[in-house]
Amino acid sequence: MLRLTAKFIVQLSNGNMLVCRDLTEELRYGAKIEGFDVKICLNPDFQVYRNLFEHSKPETNEDPYFGLSRILVLVTGQEEVDPPPVRVMDGITTYEERWRYFEERKPAYRAIAWTVLDRTIRYFKYRLHNPLLSTPSQYSKSLQNPSWTDNTGQELKTAGWTGVGHHLPQLASFGVRRLSANEDLNLEQALESPVEPELHEELLADAQTAIYEGNLRRGALEMAIACEVAVKQVFFAKSSIAGEAYEYLESKRKVAVSVPELIDGAAKQAFGESFKAAHPLAFENVSYLFQCRNKIAHRGETWYRDKKGTRHELDRDTLATWWKAVEDLLNWLAGQTQG
Repeated sequence: MLRLTAKFIVQLSNGNMLVCRDLTEELRYGAKIEGFDVKICLNPDFQVYRNLFEHSKPETNEDPYFGLSRILVLVTGQEEVDPPPVRVMDGITTYEERWRYFEERKPAYRAIAWTVLDRTIRYFKYRLHNPLLSTPSQYSKSLQNPSWTDNTGQELKTAGWTGVGHHLPQLASFGVRRLSANEDLNLEQALESPVEPELHEELLADAQTAIYEGNLRRGALEMAIACEVAVKQVFFAKSSIAGEAYEYLESKRKVAVSVPELIDGAAKQAFGESFKAAHPLAFENVSYLFQCRNKIAHRGETWYRDKKGTRHELDRDTLATWWKAVEDLLNWLAGQTQG
């Protein structure tokens, strides 16, 4: 039975893990996760420091601290089948069979590497309170092409390739679009005049990031906030009489109108048409989003009940459906204000 090890070198894009340690010593930690043996090294370049300080170390009266952002993750698992040999045909070396072997196994090893990385980041972020840290996505470049070794530590060469955007899950969901030829002029215009996003657009982008990172609770919360901001900016613009009235009532703490109420009855009064009447299914899904948002905000729970009273736990597919409903609402609002 082969013990196969995947080696990932991960470069954090945000923040540093702060350590007050001797960096000439390897900071390596181990765990067992779902049957895999995992080791994580916070300073894979420790040998460089060891060579640098071979003859003397800098003298200081204070404990030095360092910011680490390059991490080594080793994931070892048992495999029943050995990797296929590298074949040479007509003098040309081909890795096709071996590449397929590792591609089949990579998702499991990558998921474990991400899990231990996420747990490490969480410790530094929420226990040591290191600022700006965030866990890279499973689909980040650092986790796409590990190197592989066998029981003896010998590297098993394979042809690796990372396609641009190839590994993004559900690419057509959550507002993701591709740059087509029709967008070229818009892109050039954006180079001349930078895009200035509305607040609700920034919040939606944050929600999208959270969802792609697997944080569905935060994704739902930020989707709802983005939706609320967009709706209330339309109904209570500062330049309008309604806006002045809203600020007065808000100062008296007498404003308690919900988004579903605004886009139904209030919209019919203001625009002569309600979103509920124009897009009944989307309205229903927006209502579910805000019901779930309330559960998250008040209880930290991620579930909602449908109109039949059946309880549903939040999942990615549900968020994708709600995202489309929010897009429908934003388009509808834009149509009302432009008319």
